[in-house]
Amino acid sequence: MMRLRLLWLLCCPLSACGETPVLELRGVEPPRGLVSVATQVTLLGRFPLDVSVSYQDESRSEVNADYAVHIGGRAAASVTWAEVTALIAVVPAGLALGAHDVEVGAPDGRSVALPAGFTAVDVLR
Repeated sequence: MMRLRLLWLLCCPLSACGETPVLELRGVEPPRGLVSVATQVTLLGRFPLDVSVSYQDESRSEVNADYAVHIGGRAAASVTWAEVTALIAVVPAGLALGAHDVEVGAPDGRSVALPAGFTAVDVLR
């Protein structure tokens, strides 16, 4: 149980504890990738864990870090919660050339978008 409380504190700014933690998407690194290959990216922002604690039945306590990422309407091949300020995702190959919106769906059902957050190119410069 102590571990769950510590994880929550890592994700909840002290000034906002008791409130819903902020979900925020500020950037994507690298911001561009080749159309022809999948590209691993780091999404930067604020991605709190969804923590539920049962004090009566410890087996019902859980930490949920199941984030969903879409780039240009296509699901990322994989998404990993790295820390409260970063998600790692794989942009699928085959996006159309140009800028694409990046959308993040949180485990609690909230979502956030970054318009034109990733650009698919045919040549990296």
